[in-house]
Amino acid sequence: MKMRREEVGTSLIKGENDFLCRYCIIESGQDMYGIEIEKTEGNKVTEACRIGDVCRVKGQAYEIAKMLMRNTVTPITLHDILYDIVASDQFCLM
Repeated sequence: MKMRREEVGTSLIKGENDFLCRYCIIESGQDMYGIEIEKTEGNKVTEACRIGDVCRVKGQAYEIAKMLMRNTVTPITLHDILYDIVASDQFCLM
């Protein structure tokens, strides 16, 4: 099954080397949604992380992606941050 992807938004991260992070929700299975973050420098994707089967409710996946975007989470830290979200019981994910 091909995963469908819906962009939630982007964040420009300023620093020594500015880059853009794109936040998406993915439909990873029947009634299962995940999160994807891509880091882009110029026109090239330099890092990406996709975690499927995060939750069963699309709206919750969207809210998680928005929270990640507000906090400028990068692909390299997505696993750890998502683990913290699940452990905090902030969202009823399954």
